[in-house]
Amino acid sequence: MTVPPRPPSIAPPPSALSTFDAAGAAVVAYLDSILPATAWAVSRVVDDKQIFLRTNTNGLGIDTGLVVGWNESLCHSMTEGEIPSVVEDLDDAGIPRIGVPGHDPVRSYIGVPIRRADGSLFGTMCGFGSRPISGPLPAGMTALLDLLSGLLTTVFETDHARAVAERSAELARREAETDPLTGLFNRRGWNRVLEPEDARWTRFADPGAVVVVDLDGMKQVNDRHGHAAGDRVIRRAAELLRAWAHESDVVARLGGDEFGVLVFDRDATDVDGMLTALESSAHAADVPMSVGWSTVTEAGSITASWSLADENMYVSKRRSPSRSGIDIHPTPGRHQGGHVARR
Repeated sequence: MTVPPRPPSIAPPPSALSTFDAAGAAVVAYLDSILPATAWAVSRVVDDKQIFLRTNTNGLGIDTGLVVGWNESLCHSMTEGEIPSVVEDLDDAGIPRIGVPGHDPVRSYIGVPIRRADGSLFGTMCGFGSRPISGPLPAGMTALLDLLSGLLTTVFETDHARAVAERSAELARREAETDPLTGLFNRRGWNRVLEPEDARWTRFADPGAVVVVDLDGMKQVNDRHGHAAGDRVIRRAAELLRAWAHESDVVARLGGDEFGVLVFDRDATDVDGMLTALESSAHAADVPMSVGWSTVTEAGSITASWSLADENMYVSKRRSPSRSGIDIHPTPGRHQGGHVARR
């Protein structure tokens, strides 16, 4: 990529910085105008995946919504101090070329980390060139990149706090949408929660998961002991799930003996641990169940994650014909990952 001698005097207007999504788009457009890399991007790191939240139009296949492995990325090497923030020519630096299949490989790289207010890594702001960098970078470019990274941190924290407050307000307004037997959200309440949460995931790509639970042996309970006994089992399962889930998670009775749990701000490893705890709790409470789950990062949206979790629940049900215990699919500790997906 060719570096202009002086960056033009333009900057993102204040109105473009009201939300993180808009700020990311404005920063990418600004960087593209002052330092034309082939691809500029703002990305986030979740579950060892690098999710490209916002990119410019480019010929490298690095598009908004692309998800790649984090540990093999140039940005990971940069945040770990293994490569500098600016690599003028990957070949000269002895760094293997990378790229999206079917597109030109990356030859040059510029990147800085984006960190949360507490110092933890959020993601990166990065540029990729299809050719080596020719000529020196404009004076103060590294300081500018750090400044823009800090700006994105500030906008994210403000916008994310606002989104969390909106979530709390929405949940309060929907208290009426409850299942009378269990006190949980009913199917209507569940559906209304999913729509705004899908939009928030598109903005922030927060880690999370959907867990679908179907109670086993309910027909036998109802036939042998009556529906009142069946209702007691359903209430016991609801209490178990509510105690198991975190306070901010959404637990719903989707109908009959099926439940859904929307888990917020937990990556695949965290959910693995939660499901191991659920298995122990279900055994202790003598509530046999079939469980399916999916991370939102894996499925590409909350709605798709629900669908995949439901499919996994039926896999669990088919391989547990005895209906006498608890079966979880994928089995905790063996969750599949590492594939490339697009949101």
